[in-house]
Amino acid sequence: MNLDPRILHRGSDRYRLLSRGSDLPGERIPFPDRPSARALLAALAAEPGNREVLRAAAAHAGVPAGFGGRPDEDAWAPLTEGLALGSLELVRLIDHPISPTPITTTGKLTLSEVSWGETSGIYPSSANLYRPDRWDPSKLGDLLRARAAVTNVATRNPDVRRAKPGPGHIDQLMRPYHCTENFPARDHAIDDEVRWFYLSSNPRTPSSHPGTSQTVIAISYGPFFNIGGGDVEHGDCYLHFYRLAAGAAR
Repeated sequence: MNLDPRILHRGSDRYRLLSRGSDLPGERIPFPDRPSARALLAALAAEPGNREVLRAAAAHAGVPAGFGGRPDEDAWAPLTEGLALGSLELVRLIDHPISPTPITTTGKLTLSEVSWGETSGIYPSSANLYRPDRWDPSKLGDLLRARAAVTNVATRNPDVRRAKPGPGHIDQLMRPYHCTENFPARDHAIDDEVRWFYLSSNPRTPSSHPGTSQTVIAISYGPFFNIGGGDVEHGDCYLHFYRLAAGAAR
């Protein structure tokens, strides 16, 4: 099935109607029943420019217009049916119009397996967890700098967790924020002497990296929000980066 590729608009939000299983990054809008699908389609149809997109999509949807439909659904019956049954997906596109760091969510992106393995449970804050274009841009920039630092430290210290996102929509939605193309330049404090990092619930401790001696914090990032799991408690989370203290034996 080849749905019309043009974009639907609702306020400042942009959407695509796609066949189920599309790999397009974005927020999948859930439809627990026909009334919820019908209501959103009506709202989209009321926006200027959307009706032609919806008509073209309905013509290619491949769902019989009379199957379970109501007379007042008119041309949108195939779309209502497809969204309610799950054969179609409505995807809200993710845009970052304002951010200290340019964000790319489509195209070829290079995953940092270290970033995903170490920080996939960490978000800029507890607000809008799965709506990244609603994240605070300053906190997002800070988190991306921390992930750039984690990725850099792993080139000198292989004792890190590496992992890849799964095929689920949430993992794929979050994947671009662990890709090196979206990382800012590393901070000057992350030089070749910084060889350790630690995720902590405390903004100032541990002052020395656990398992080492004579190390000190070179730079810290946070607070961020940890959704749970790993070595850090649910809630505020900081990333501390360490170097050997001045005069320490190498």
